[in-house]
Amino acid sequence: MAQGPDEVVRSQIAQTRTDIGDTLDAIQTRLSPSRVMSDVRESVVDATMGRAGMPAALLIMAASGAACWLLWRAWAGRVKPDLAP
Repeated sequence: MAQGPDEVVRSQIAQTRTDIGDTLDAIQTRLSPSRVMSDVRESVVDATMGRAGMPAALLIMAASGAACWLLWRAWAGRVKPDLAP
């Protein structure tokens, strides 16, 4: 049975909503504080281990952790938790 124009549009809207939901989930996962901290920690350790040693790496990680937390709090305060249609 062929779909009418309304059903086709509704189906496309539903698919777009699903796609947007998947994209938002991926963004949320990628920007989660634990993921950001892990990425920052890994980058800092890789960049500093040969040069400044462990104490400098730990100091940089602590500072970047505080910055990430502040950015996350600022971002989280602006995002509406209910994205459902």
